[in-house]
Amino acid sequence: MQFDWKVIEDRIRNFWEENKVIERLTDFEKNKNKPKFYLLDGPPYVNAEPHVGHIKTRVFKDVWNKFKLMQGHYVWFQPGFDCHGLPIENMVEKEVGIKSKKEIEERIGVDKFIEMCKEKAKGNEKVWLELYKKIGDWRGYFEPYMTLENYYIESAWWSLKEMFKKGMLYQAEKPTYWCPHCQTSLSGYEVTDSYADVKDPYVYVKFPIEGRENEYIVVFTTTPWTLVSNVAIAVKGCLLYTSPSPR
Repeated sequence: MQFDWKVIEDRIRNFWEENKVIERLTDFEKNKNKPKFYLLDGPPYVNAEPHVGHIKTRVFKDVWNKFKLMQGHYVWFQPGFDCHGLPIENMVEKEVGIKSKKEIEERIGVDKFIEMCKEKAKGNEKVWLELYKKIGDWRGYFEPYMTLENYYIESAWWSLKEMFKKGMLYQAEKPTYWCPHCQTSLSGYEVTDSYADVKDPYVYVKFPIEGRENEYIVVFTTTPWTLVSNVAIAVKGCLLYTSPSPR
């Protein structure tokens, strides 16, 4: 029989769901006496669909959780989504045509703006959870936490209060990046995570194939500094060894 990954994928997913495999393996009452293993799912932004980087982290976390499950731990498969921050606010501002924070108060009001941001954040989590299921990530079968809900916001305030009571907070001064439009401080990541059109160095290189006369492979590369250590070229899954020095 010819291997068909789509058929196998559907067969395994249907087996999990029809036999409630995930619910049975993660039932708290049956597993509460086992050693617990929690891998906190740092929530991705839910304002857009997932990309290949998200798939990579999803697979790593899921494999590690299942490994600990097989070792006899009670594993908590808890998904979550980040609904706060500037990305969603900026999306709403762009759609409404707002140019400054003051316009929010003057044109639509803060309360209305908050509700619009909430609506933009909700609903897209279903796309993420369905993708989780497609790649076999068991987090897709559980109710996600959403950072815009009161239970999450209140837990953050509670944590801050406990830190204050224990003397873990102090007042000081620190230079930071500041966005004049968003009127908030920016992390180093937010400052550097920007797109720009740049010109990269590139070269075309002709590699002679070892053991063949007058046969070459032409390679385009934007990292010419790696050519000095190049020993092989992959072409359509085949590994071709070249002569030590390109021409």
